[in-house]
Amino acid sequence: MIKRRVVMLAGLLAAPGRAQSQTGPDFRISVLEWEPEAGADRLEPLRQGLRVLGFVEGSNIHIDYHFADGRLDRADELARRIVASGPDIIVAFATPAAHAARRATAKIPIVFGAADPIGTGLVTNLARPGGNLTGVSSMIADLEAKRVDLLREALPGTMRIAYLASRRDPAAAGFLAQARAAGARHGALVEAAMVDSPDEMDARLAALAAEGTTAAIIQPLFTLSTFSARRVAASTLSHRITAIGTYAPFAYAGGFMAFGPPLDFARRRAAHLVARILHGARPGDLPVEQPTEFQLVINLGTARQLGIAIPPLLLARADEVVG
Repeated sequence: MIKRRVVMLAGLLAAPGRAQSQTGPDFRISVLEWEPEAGADRLEPLRQGLRVLGFVEGSNIHIDYHFADGRLDRADELARRIVASGPDIIVAFATPAAHAARRATAKIPIVFGAADPIGTGLVTNLARPGGNLTGVSSMIADLEAKRVDLLREALPGTMRIAYLASRRDPAAAGFLAQARAAGARHGALVEAAMVDSPDEMDARLAALAAEGTTAAIIQPLFTLSTFSARRVAASTLSHRITAIGTYAPFAYAGGFMAFGPPLDFARRRAAHLVARILHGARPGDLPVEQPTEFQLVINLGTARQLGIAIPPLLLARADEVVG
């Protein structure tokens, strides 16, 4: 089977217009997802995007899904299993998962969704990533600084902000550096609050609250699906910490505020890159895509619970006010 797929892919690269087989799936895609399976709803934009582009599960493609449960050791193990099974393309979502796929193979095409592909060493050039990788970067420079600015605008007297981040994510150091530099401009101290896994977040937030912390920035890795966004938002509320996240579902679920690209951006654009590779493009020749649209969502109900009077100008700039 593996040899048949390799021959088929080679034929496709030589003749991108090749007609699809009518006898069953022509291609096999393996998805390595950082989130647990409970967060699998976030993969629907990938499936929808592929369908629109003519690649339908069970017809001309087969997709295998693998969930790392937020664990780096499991991501590496799954990446090795995926490579051994010989898929035509690996799709890896979240920076740790993308690096796990990269460590596992330099031959099978990889399409990633990652936060800081250059800063973490995933690729060296966004325009021509080279090798067997291309993908989507969900972040742009200074996005963390903007979150600090927004949090300080909402809480002008706050002089100490916790940055909740993962020790397992290569992008965390760059995010933290951006946030600290922005905090310094405001005369505020941004302190790292590191955890090894999402399961530790509630205890870490409880400890921060006990130390007197009232404001926090949540690293994007912790709100990648509706499932994880609900869990983190519930923790910030229960410990009365005013927090800003990245994706809108964090604010929908009760987090104070969110600012970043649409949650489905990476999954939608990954589908386009997968389709181009299946039509014969080399991954290393396809530019890494970046977001051009950003959403500011404020939860007014959470602000009331926390006793925060949001400045009218900040409310006016919000793309959406909920609660």
